Amino acid sequence: MKTIIIIALAIIISLVIIGGGLGTFFSNVGEGTEKIKQNEKLQDVKEQITSKITSEVTKFDDSVEKSVSKDTPSCDPSYPDFCIPPYSADLDCGQIPYIDFKVIQPDPHGFDRDNDGIGCES
Repeated sequence: MKTIIIIALAIIISLVIIGGGLGTFFSNVGEGTEKIKQNEKLQDVKEQITSKITSEVTKFDDSVEKSVSKDTPSCDPSYPDFCIPPYSADLDCGQIPYIDFKVIQPDPHGFDRDNDGIGCES
């Protein structure tokens, strides 16, 4: 036990001599402790900001999803016999597996070329 105490004192004395005195030693220890406290505070602030941003992004995503699902139909109403998502890429009759189906204007894909209400006529 005495050996450990002697070694600890030797280390402290060495640090005091190298560091320029006991005041400098304790000053450096105090600064290090203060920096640790500042880092802990910064970490807490970072976690609070991250949590708030995550919460707000989730709220925004939820509101956009509700708005889109409420205001946007899942199928284009021009083609009531099957579902083509609205705002999908421009399609031609050869790109879909349907023929002779009901078309309601405005017919964004132009499946009813002769405007008789029947799309992709065979």
